[in-house]
Amino acid sequence: MPAPALSRELPTDRRMSVLGIANLLDWQAQLGVPAYTLLADTGIDPALLQDPHATLSVRQDMAFTRSLLRHNRMPALGLMVGQQFRLSAFGHLGMMLPLAATRREAIELFIRYINLSYTHFQIALHLDGEVGKLSFGGADYLGELRPYYLARDMAFAANMARTLFGGENPLRITQATLAAVPSGERQAYTDFFGVPVRYGRGDFHLLFCVRGLDHAMPHANPLALQLVEPEAARRQASLSGGQSWMQRVREALAHCGPRQYPPMADLAADMHCTERTLRRHLQQEGCSYQGLLDEARGAMARHLLQHERWSVERVADALGYSESAAFSRAFSRWMGVSPLSYKNDSALRISDGG
Repeated sequence: MPAPALSRELPTDRRMSVLGIANLLDWQAQLGVPAYTLLADTGIDPALLQDPHATLSVRQDMAFTRSLLRHNRMPALGLMVGQQFRLSAFGHLGMMLPLAATRREAIELFIRYINLSYTHFQIALHLDGEVGKLSFGGADYLGELRPYYLARDMAFAANMARTLFGGENPLRITQATLAAVPSGERQAYTDFFGVPVRYGRGDFHLLFCVRGLDHAMPHANPLALQLVEPEAARRQASLSGGQSWMQRVREALAHCGPRQYPPMADLAADMHCTERTLRRHLQQEGCSYQGLLDEARGAMARHLLQHERWSVERVADALGYSESAAFSRAFSRWMGVSPLSYKNDSALRISDGG
């Protein structure tokens, strides 16, 4: 099958972990479709499947997907494939998320290390109180495969959230907007997401209601997380030659200490572009510099309050606020609780062994 015209725009420096297709080949073998059939004409050496460090090009990943679609006539295949992925299939990403201290930290880790998943999309998260919006953008080079990948990745995201945030105060999806699918398949999507699904052209997203973002995770282990995260960062760097602008800004801010967050113009200069160019790229990826700056400040504030046990006044000063009241208002906007309440709740969880 000839590659679509959009293949000229494929990112040439992005790599995908071989673990993604290895997981699907096992599933397909159970359905009677052998690995050699699916790998034919994909340019993927079967020997790679025995190496957990092996990677694929974007072109090879898409070739495998075309083969998968060609040999499977089942409806809503993307939806079904997304449900096959378990956290254990995502290497370092799967190891990290259960170790997070809170649900919020697990979500932040998922977004921060999104390129350790098998997604082609630029994924952005916006939280507003108990309402979250997970957006899927970009990846126009996928061409006719885009609806499949979109359904696959949304199904995985929904499944992951249900796995991590089940039990008390589970995450509840309130809206799903996908690319158009055949009318005969739509009921499967409605049944899976549990809400009527909208079908649009560009604003693809999941809306969800989640409570208890700062509740402790049942298997939280900060020390183990410290052990795994540096290796995850190195792995992501090796895969993400074509990093998004959002990810580049996140990483730059993550290396800043208190009082060291740069103005947007300075960061743009470090990235060898103008402030206007950086703003435009971030807008195209569904985020803003101020939003990413708030995210970084919020993460730093939570760390200083929860792990360093700093006073609210000291954290406010460290983050460059002239008054602690201004910091408290900002923190309450980010987290939905005051910094003092957050600090006290963290101390109570620690004393209870949570």
